[in-house]
Amino acid sequence: MANFKLTGTVKEIRDTNTFKSGFQKRGIIVHDKNKKFDGDFEVFLLKDDCSKADALKPGMECQFDLWVECRGWQPDSQTAMKYFVSLTIDSFEILGEPQPAQTSTTAPTNIDADVPF
Repeated sequence: MANFKLTGTVKEIRDTNTFKSGFQKRGIIVHDKNKKFDGDFEVFLLKDDCSKADALKPGMECQFDLWVECRGWQPDSQTAMKYFVSLTIDSFEILGEPQPAQTSTTAPTNIDADVPF
């Protein structure tokens, strides 16, 4: 398991998924605008930590401390082993609140009303 930091803007906070076993996970989509890699990442909170996502809002700048895990899965002996990577949140820090949407301060104009002829 490797650790790294991801700083980006929260795009979406997903609902908590509860599986038959009782295990819970909650996904957060984070946009990382980096000079080398510009992309969206889904990072996860697990078990009792799922409720920590309630403190987040889309548009917030955050820094996430992540665990990178890779697991293999083979549904049966006839199927090839498949591997998947999971980015699990260890902790996060809110760096900035969402920016309010900019609204126009100029009144709409009716160009037909100003025609001199």
